[in-house]
Amino acid sequence: MLQTSEQSPKSSPAGHRRRSPFVPYALRNLTGQRLWFTTLTTTSDELRENGCGARRGPPDDSWVMVRAGDTEPFSFGARRTRGRDAPHAPAPLHRLVLSVDGWAPPDPVCVDRVGVFFRHITHAKSGAEARLVLEVSLEGSARKLVTVRSALQLVNKLPHPVELRLDRAPAGLAAHVGRGPGAAQAHVRAACAALQHRAALGALGPVRAPPATPIFVNCGPWSGGAARSTQVASGARWAAPLEARAGAVWARPLVRAPAAPAPPLAPAPVDWRAAAAAAERALLHVECRAPHDYVYRFCCAIVRERFPPDRGELLAGHTLTLVPALRLENLLPLELQYRADSVSGTLAPAGTQPFHQVNVEEGVELCVKLEGFGWSTALSVGGAAGAGSFSARLKLRDQRGRRLYLNARVTVKKTDGIKVSVSAAYWLVNRTGLPLVFRAEGGGEAAGQFAEHELARMVAPLPFAFADGDGPTVSVRLGSSLAASAEWCSPFGLGPGVTVKRLESRGGEGERAFAVGVSVRAGRGRYRRTNIVTLTPRYQLHNNTPHRLQFAQKCTATTLNDPGAIATHVSAVAGCYLPWHWARWDREQLLCVRVLAEPEPQHGGARPLTAWSGGFRIDTPRNLHVACRESGGSYQLLRVEVVAQGAALLVVLSAARGEPPPLRIDNFSPVAIMFHQVGCAEECVVSAGGRACWALPEPEGAAALALRAPGGPRLALPLAALHEEHTLLYQNFIYVAFAATATGSASRSADVI
Repeated sequence: MLQTSEQSPKSSPAGHRRRSPFVPYALRNLTGQRLWFTTLTTTSDELRENGCGARRGPPDDSWVMVRAGDTEPFSFGARRTRGRDAPHAPAPLHRLVLSVDGWAPPDPVCVDRVGVFFRHITHAKSGAEARLVLEVSLEGSARKLVTVRSALQLVNKLPHPVELRLDRAPAGLAAHVGRGPGAAQAHVRAACAALQHRAALGALGPVRAPPATPIFVNCGPWSGGAARSTQVASGARWAAPLEARAGAVWARPLVRAPAAPAPPLAPAPVDWRAAAAAAERALLHVECRAPHDYVYRFCCAIVRERFPPDRGELLAGHTLTLVPALRLENLLPLELQYRADSVSGTLAPAGTQPFHQVNVEEGVELCVKLEGFGWSTALSVGGAAGAGSFSARLKLRDQRGRRLYLNARVTVKKTDGIKVSVSAAYWLVNRTGLPLVFRAEGGGEAAGQFAEHELARMVAPLPFAFADGDGPTVSVRLGSSLAASAEWCSPFGLGPGVTVKRLESRGGEGERAFAVGVSVRAGRGRYRRTNIVTLTPRYQLHNNTPHRLQFAQKCTATTLNDPGAIATHVSAVAGCYLPWHWARWDREQLLCVRVLAEPEPQHGGARPLTAWSGGFRIDTPRNLHVACRESGGSYQLLRVEVVAQGAALLVVLSAARGEPPPLRIDNFSPVAIMFHQVGCAEECVVSAGGRACWALPEPEGAAALALRAPGGPRLALPLAALHEEHTLLYQNFIYVAFAATATGSASRSADVI
């Protein structure tokens, strides 16, 4: 019994599949015809002596056939290596010899380098010429894919799939080719007019065709049963079959229900000969009609690739790109409603809406609106006067009559149709967790702010632009739900940079202030015309320790039962982050922290495991260790990193158990040593021969230690002078015994002093 490839070999365990060998080359046939190929390995010297060196005979057993649309792996056999005695021997050239069914064999093509190559081939019956393109690309990391196709491609950038058919060129074209370039171009224009093309908006003058009557009114099947048709999905690329004297490409979109009419759309021709010169580009407007006045309009951008100029008959070497005639791009952070003639809808943020129902050649009036706003002023695009790109401002008014100006950028390209991009000059992004209200200096409150902005933070960014007469600065205040009588902060500009503003509130609960950081930066990519204004809390606390932590300003960090002070304490579970605002701006702004135990259900709260640490500053980026004293006298160390990110200062706290301590005291003396920070009353003890890991209890206090031995004086040791030698004294009592030395006494006695 024969063993299949799925079965395991005898020497392998059950379920094992043998690894397939690596094949370094593959050939993909996109010509639409059967294709034969064979490999040829030569050197540059052999190629120079023997000419092209191709095997021009009919295909034999050494040739491999590839059907249309298939991919066939191949290799060039064993690799020929150069010996040590011939280090300067020429490198071998790996070439492919091709033979397309119905065409004369072209010259061999070397596939050692990645790139796009072409050959002129001749049809066996008609003698017409065509271009054959071989595109060598890398598939993965090592495999080379050789794609054989014609020189005519189509890219579908429409939102719907299209059905295509390729026609042959008119028979009378050959009669006009020999009359010279001028006659050939005149005949191309006549052929384009006969195919009833719409002229391209902004296309080159020599190839602009006059407007024609609508294309087809019948909606029957394709005319001519011999032509082959294919479907190209949206965003896909299609290579036309290799044809002698390729003609126009007939296309019709396949619109699905419910937008599609009952019968299918009629096909419309797109002729690549509208761009005949090497550097010529054309944009043709095409429309497909169906009964009940249904029209599907789109554009075809025709670009001639960089092939050598044609000396005689025009050869296909073009890329046809089907694009919508008009597109609307929403560059706002909010949902955008639009209205273009009789077409209306809603567009999501960062979305693009193509239009195929409007006639751009006659001109289109476009209006937009946002939630809470009315329709904007009309924007006219297209038409005879709108042949170039321009910018405009759209004025909207909200429900309270406040103005908002949006920027509309109309881009007209010869290869991309018309694109209208709607954006705002500024985005106001509120990440403070506080309700904020904005206004332009010299004007009223910004448009788009309603009663809900007074109650809570807005989730989506607020589009903003300076109206006529407004100043170049902005002011902010707190919402009425947080402060009944909030004050506007000092105005600030919206130029790139970072600033810090203080928002104050005065109400029944007393005065309260919040520090808010403002960061302004330019947008990136397609948002480059928008400035992003981000408001964040100036301080953010990140608890990266495995413990529950509690934070307080130093003036409220007390163990007394003070309800006012306890109300300002903030707790953070492990792994969370939260904003921090100072409770008292008139007191010293120092942050204290302590470690809490996990809350117990019977007590209803979390008891503290350590005392409050010393206060430390968090207004500048820095690294430090804080010490939280436990009930037994030892310290629990926490590492604090203050990092600047935009307009915020991130205070990141992490456990310092796996890190070396900032200060280690080794006691090699035979007595215990007492030490404490200068200016701090809490004293610690390190036993004889012991070791203590320690940090300054007061990070903002004196950087000095006070050491003393039992019964000795204190020694103040600055931390900057640790490299110097110091003497520490302690009491050591010595007892001296005196004994009598007389031998004649009756009784022996001793006096001790």
